[in-house]
Amino acid sequence: MTPLLALNSSDTLLGVLLYVVGLILSLIVVARLLTGTKSPATTMLWVVVIVAMPYFGVLFYYLLPHRIQLARLRRRRQKLQDHAPPAPSCADDDGDGGDGDGDGDPMLDFLRRIDRMSVTKCNQVERLASGPAFFDEVIERIDAARTFVHVEMYIFRPDATGKRVLDALTRAASRGVEVRLLFDHIGSWSLKQHHLRELIAAGAHAVSFMPLLWRRRPFNLNLRNHRKLIFVDGEIAFLGGRNVGDEYGFDRFGEAGTWFDIMLSVCGPAVTPLHDIFVEDWFNACDEKLFNKRYFPEPHSAALGTTALGIVASGPDRAGKSFRHVLFEMIGRARERIEISSPYLVPHAAIDAALTAAAIRGVRIRLHCNGPRAAEFVLYHAARSQYQRLLTRGVEVIESLDDYNHGKMYVVDDRYVLLGSGNLDMRSFELNFEVGTLVVDRELCARCADLFEERAARGRRVTKADLDVGRAGKLVDGVCRLFSPVL
Repeated sequence: MTPLLALNSSDTLLGVLLYVVGLILSLIVVARLLTGTKSPATTMLWVVVIVAMPYFGVLFYYLLPHRIQLARLRRRRQKLQDHAPPAPSCADDDGDGGDGDGDGDPMLDFLRRIDRMSVTKCNQVERLASGPAFFDEVIERIDAARTFVHVEMYIFRPDATGKRVLDALTRAASRGVEVRLLFDHIGSWSLKQHHLRELIAAGAHAVSFMPLLWRRRPFNLNLRNHRKLIFVDGEIAFLGGRNVGDEYGFDRFGEAGTWFDIMLSVCGPAVTPLHDIFVEDWFNACDEKLFNKRYFPEPHSAALGTTALGIVASGPDRAGKSFRHVLFEMIGRARERIEISSPYLVPHAAIDAALTAAAIRGVRIRLHCNGPRAAEFVLYHAARSQYQRLLTRGVEVIESLDDYNHGKMYVVDDRYVLLGSGNLDMRSFELNFEVGTLVVDRELCARCADLFEERAARGRRVTKADLDVGRAGKLVDGVCRLFSPVL
């Protein structure tokens, strides 16, 4: 046999071997897909990709959809459930809702079925709409901390605002307060080890959540911890849409624009189930178990209020999609009005259907989002591709003009406020780790409704005439809409 024929024979054998191995891999993954719970459309798309390009398709399937990591996260979360502390309650709470504003409320009952411990009453809730007001209170609380400070952030920038918070955390650690900082590896990409040197030297702990090479399971790019939580001494919790950075601290957007965002401070029994979320995330990040009772103190009588609320925690490690389910149920119960504020307007099909049904019932619906000058190009055009359908149904779309709207707030009638880290997009519904509070409080609803009225007066209501963008514009919108599932 000549060397050329031997080479051709060897290449042919290698090609056949690669083909057979690729075929076997494809059959295994396709069988797993067909026995899974993905939608028929998603399953068909993956089957086509894997059959057409076996090696690329299988690799893409296991890395991008985060299948490698989820089984471990779910096992670890289940392991923690046996150690979760009971949620403290106020003295007059009889377990049925008591006598507060949320007594016998159907939405809170709905949340109890998802997570019995997530609903509490007798809380104090305050809305902090201003960046300076929020960070001033956080720094003041950290400087007064006695036992521990726990911070969980999606974005933590080492800029002026970030340094201010780091300095406060360092001061706390230096006087013996336990300080733990958990930040998302991708969201806080600019935060490096040298920025944390003084904090760690003072005795604090700083850990990133699911880095790209986490636990030898690579490419966690698609799983992001979008939660924003701050706890001081187990007595107060802060949550909402603000990260740590100058735009959040000074309400600044670009050179001349302003930033709109919202945070809540919560005191009372709800701090315990909120803090339990941090404990889970911290354990996943570094294996430290924070089950000591000092991290879950009983609320002081001075911290007790009259507000009933439920904690809405959602993430790919949880069996249900709590954020989506709660928002769907809220919209379904609307009778008069729905106000939604979100920087991203790429709703899940179920939420889109719920909004359609509400509009048919005659509910007034307003969606507050960003205009073209503020929103990212792809996000804006993906959202604009849905305007025609929304306007046809009678939904009002109001774009911001003079600021960047980063607030994540959902108000139904004069009864419910859902506020937290979740956007009205597919990523918040399916991929991100999110947290929010469903508050049953008429006074807070009224204040939030006033805030929506102020924003509507300063914004621009989109009309059907605005959607006459020509074929090229519609093509751009359609292309950007293809990226909706991962935006």
